[in-house]
Amino acid sequence: MANPAIAGFADASGRYLPLVCTLNASKVTDTFAALLGVDHRGFDQLVAAAPPGSDGIVLLPYLDGERTPDLPVATGSLLGVRTTATRALVARACVEGVLCSLVEALDVLSASGVDTSGRLLLTGGAARGTSYGQVLADLTGRPIDVVAEEEVVARGAAVQAAAVLVGADPMTVQRPGCQSPPVPSSPIPVPMPPASAVHTPLREVS
Repeated sequence: MANPAIAGFADASGRYLPLVCTLNASKVTDTFAALLGVDHRGFDQLVAAAPPGSDGIVLLPYLDGERTPDLPVATGSLLGVRTTATRALVARACVEGVLCSLVEALDVLSASGVDTSGRLLLTGGAARGTSYGQVLADLTGRPIDVVAEEEVVARGAAVQAAAVLVGADPMTVQRPGCQSPPVPSSPIPVPMPPASAVHTPLREVS
């Protein structure tokens, strides 16, 4: 896999996880929630009140530089702002900007031969709200499964350590003698087709 944007993370059994890392996600929406004077719930409500595409407002979310693409000294930019701009449009543009970066990462993996046709799982603190999951469904035109488990990175590290300790496949150590159960999740439905169409030019700008 020759693409420098993709990092190969090894697990305890010698397998590799192709990963594209970005630096700007929930901290971006946290920053804008504070600027807009709302908490996480209020921010989700603002996002839900705005249309897909945010009426042409686009956020390039590189507030603290970016790792993929490699732009270590980049800063964020809010583009397309008119006198008709609202707090809801800015909030939605913020989430769309963050998620466009993640969808571009998915495209990089696909272009490099990684099979990305399986489930799309959304995890992390921001996934507990409603805006990230629905906007990601809008962007991809695919259903999104929001992971219900908390601290999944810590759980994964514990599973890897246990696998090394007992000399087992990491896929079997959560429940001795059987394969790990499917990741508990709650589904977010596929959006109406116009939402994905609106986001096509947005992704090109981002």
